[in-house]
Amino acid sequence: MAAAGSSLFSTLDESDRLACAALGEERLYTKGETIVREGDAGGSMFVIVSGQADVVIAGGLVRSLGVGDFFGEVSILPREPPTSDTVAFTSLSCLAMPAAAVEPFGDDPVAAQHLVIALLHRQLEIEDCTPRETFGHPFGRDGGD
Repeated sequence: MAAAGSSLFSTLDESDRLACAALGEERLYTKGETIVREGDAGGSMFVIVSGQADVVIAGGLVRSLGVGDFFGEVSILPREPPTSDTVAFTSLSCLAMPAAAVEPFGDDPVAAQHLVIALLHRQLEIEDCTPRETFGHPFGRDGGD
């Protein structure tokens, strides 16, 4: 399964990666559809299987995501509402992962450290975020689907 190849799961052994991926549910989104909305109740983390998505704060593009990238982790790890919107930039296939998908990280100190570092990096990026200036496209780039 493609999501098992995500960098998020790279430090887990093969059986744990496949177990995490098996907990996910495939979800399909159309271009322009909001997947995660800032402040809404969460409950799933998403791993992109195909397509691209944009992370948006206050109407400005913060980051573009592609295959293997993940988002929504704030909803299942610290269990807080999402801190940004994530919008499908193209048709998008994601694996929606419940909180149970991160349980194997607790059994592997290296994997847990990798996960914590990824989360801290994301939090710092959000706190220091100044959305990029956009040009034409609502998210600052041309989109072909």
